[in-house]
Amino acid sequence: MRKLLCSILIVIIGLLPSVTIAAMPTQADKLKSSKTSQMINQGTLPIIAVSVIEPKSGQTPYVPGWPLPIKWTYGGTPPGLAKIILLKGTQEVFTFTQGTSWGNGGQGSFAASMPVNEFGFNIYKVKVVSTTNSAWSATSGEFVSMPIIKVQSPVNDGQTWKVGETHTISWKYSGGCGNTVGIKAILTSDQWAYDLKTNWPIGSNWNGSFSWTIPTSIPAGEYRVYLQGDKTCNDRTAKFTLVH
Repeated sequence: MRKLLCSILIVIIGLLPSVTIAAMPTQADKLKSSKTSQMINQGTLPIIAVSVIEPKSGQTPYVPGWPLPIKWTYGGTPPGLAKIILLKGTQEVFTFTQGTSWGNGGQGSFAASMPVNEFGFNIYKVKVVSTTNSAWSATSGEFVSMPIIKVQSPVNDGQTWKVGETHTISWKYSGGCGNTVGIKAILTSDQWAYDLKTNWPIGSNWNGSFSWTIPTSIPAGEYRVYLQGDKTCNDRTAKFTLVH
């Protein structure tokens, strides 16, 4: 009988939930917990929160040498200044600023330009980080940078140009387009091409132009003028009708 009671008692004890006896908190632990609770209640607990909201991932490619707006938000009081860096993959390739103000009211911005030599099929990000505490850091979404040339004039179809007249073709360009541009007038009906210039200086300060005095030897018809620089840098004017 005694053995049976012992067996039953052992089974009952085995079914009871296990109990872990925690160590008693020290006086230092109590003070730390009390201080943390007080900071939470008073809203003074430090917040480390930075988010880069521009450049955004998936936007139209940015352009080397052209504006690259950088914007961020933050919580709390960031230490030091905001250092802004361009990343190619995980590699730091350019520093926009060694330190600028974090901003006001939880928002900051910096007017930058995409470096002229950074373009192609690379993935870029912008990193914003505190100059004194790297825990305050965030990176933007991924984006790309591609060279372009963009016609500024003429941009509206339907103009009539006469032989002997002088008309100006103007454009904007970016880093990565080279130093010269090829210029052709192409008849739209049969792709007849007339070389205006093969190595015309591309321009300065991201602007270029070419004044064309139309020769009498060129056939009448509907034309576009095509521009071709290095790599992806090409564009065409609006259609115009050339008459004799």
